[in-house]
Amino acid sequence: MAEYEFYRIICQNLLQYICHRFQKTKVDQIVIVLSSIFTNNKRQIITKSLKKYLINESSIPFNIYFHSSQADINNQISDYCCWAIAIKHERNELRPYQVIKSKIKSEFDIFRMGKQLYY
Repeated sequence: MAEYEFYRIICQNLLQYICHRFQKTKVDQIVIVLSSIFTNNKRQIITKSLKKYLINESSIPFNIYFHSSQADINNQISDYCCWAIAIKHERNELRPYQVIKSKIKSEFDIFRMGKQLYY
C-alpha cells in the first residue's frame, strides 16, 4: 500500500467516524491539531488527505495545525490514550487502559478483517 493511500484511508475513516457522531449538533468550525513529529512530506500527505475529505464531505470551515507534542497537552493526552489502547492489544497490559477506560466512548481496529461496517 502506498504511503499516500495509507494516510488517506486512516484520515478518511477517522473523520467519517468523528463527523458521524456530531452530525446532529451545530458545529461552527472544525479544528484538527496533530503532532509535529511528521516529516514535511508526511505533513503534506496528511493535510491533503484531510482537506480532500473535509471539502468533499462537509461545508463547515476547518483549520489543520501541527503542534509540538511537548508543547500541546491535548497531543500528550491523545498519545497516552493511543498508547494505552495499543499495549492492551499488543501485550495484554491493562493497567494504563484501566486508567482511561471510563473516558473511552468507542474503540475499533481499523485494519481488522471482518464484516462489520464502521460508518
